[in-house]
Amino acid sequence: MTAFFQSANFRSWGGTTRPLHYLARPESERELTPLMVEAQAAGKKILAVGLGRSYGDSCLNSNGALMVMTGLRRVLQFDRAAGTLHVEAGISLRDIARITIPQGFSLPVLPGTQHVTLGGAIANDVHGKNHETAGTFGCHILRLQLLRSDGVLHNLKPGDPLFAATIGGLGLTGVITSAEIQLEPLRTSQMDVQNIGFSGLNEFLGINEGSVTDFPYSAAWIDCVQLASLAGIYSRGRVSNDGPLEPPGNNTGWKIPVELPWSLVNRSTLRVLNTAYYAAHRPSKGMRRVHMNSFLHPLDHISEWNRLYGRRGFFQYQLVVPTSATAAIPECVRQISKTDQRPSLAVLKAFGSRRSPGLLSFPVEGLTFALDFPNKGRPTLRLLERLDAVVREAKGRVYLAKDGHMSTQTIYALYPRMEEFAAHVDSAFCSDLWKRATA
Repeated sequence: MTAFFQSANFRSWGGTTRPLHYLARPESERELTPLMVEAQAAGKKILAVGLGRSYGDSCLNSNGALMVMTGLRRVLQFDRAAGTLHVEAGISLRDIARITIPQGFSLPVLPGTQHVTLGGAIANDVHGKNHETAGTFGCHILRLQLLRSDGVLHNLKPGDPLFAATIGGLGLTGVITSAEIQLEPLRTSQMDVQNIGFSGLNEFLGINEGSVTDFPYSAAWIDCVQLASLAGIYSRGRVSNDGPLEPPGNNTGWKIPVELPWSLVNRSTLRVLNTAYYAAHRPSKGMRRVHMNSFLHPLDHISEWNRLYGRRGFFQYQLVVPTSATAAIPECVRQISKTDQRPSLAVLKAFGSRRSPGLLSFPVEGLTFALDFPNKGRPTLRLLERLDAVVREAKGRVYLAKDGHMSTQTIYALYPRMEEFAAHVDSAFCSDLWKRATA
């Protein structure tokens, strides 16, 4: 490889592996085609990445070419009358919020972190706490530009087969260079939030059913110390009736300064963390008013929080099961209880019926359960395989954007449109996940 690319180790957010890559950081769209030509001439497969917040290996391309897209972040058009925004794909959702919120607009779907690029949000078809009313990020993309390795720039809209493959397509159909988004009017950046204690899945379902009409945003924290009881705190929120339009600030709060050789997340610290969370989110009949960032992106207040897991990293396992198979959630808990593995974080949420245009989009109507497991090697992987079997039996899915372990057979079983998607993959593009999927 020439000076365009520099060799470096690159890790995903989960950090379980950190393989060698050849990295380039383009600053403009005109640099992309020469970079792809160079990579292909050197016999290297290509992948475009953003801010590296994917947990698994969908953002890794071992010994291949990575194009880090964060240099492409221009605003191309902000049509306030139509409420649309056309921007380059390397801009972060945080920077979009700093542009749109003071003008009375917001992205209609926001994931758990705002430190995600627009291209990454599209490629992973991210969802937020308001999925039951808003669907996924891909539902709000009006058009996008996709550059393929043959140098052809495609202008894609909903209904185009290549559009459907690119939404949630994990960056395998080419390089997303820009996109136009339909924004949502916003009267204030303040939210009214309420926390409700619950014990057991049935109580969670009852609270959720009574919340969605008045509270479009919701998620439930599960107490991992007493995981078997599925007890926790249901947090629900809605945009306030009045208040200022304040964009995200510069202060990220705490920062984990270094990555230690060992994990700081264990059974002893888990009790402390759970106690602290409960104290900060104590159930109450009343409402409290917070900035939307505090409710929608709570972990963004701790910069580089993944370093808490040390050099071995962690797996985030996120599953979804349809409404008819919610019994799979307690079954997963039973499978976990049979091992010495314990999650350090568990979040339960309902998904709505709105379908995404993406062929590989993760959500289906039902319940999603996300669990963080410190990486303990083969014992952790064996547990994840047992959970895979439960999800497969329930006809659910495991989120590919966070996966780092599933076999080829399991991936195809959980994503029945995989063969249809594969026909749209750019042959010059690859990722470590795609290598597993096509092994």
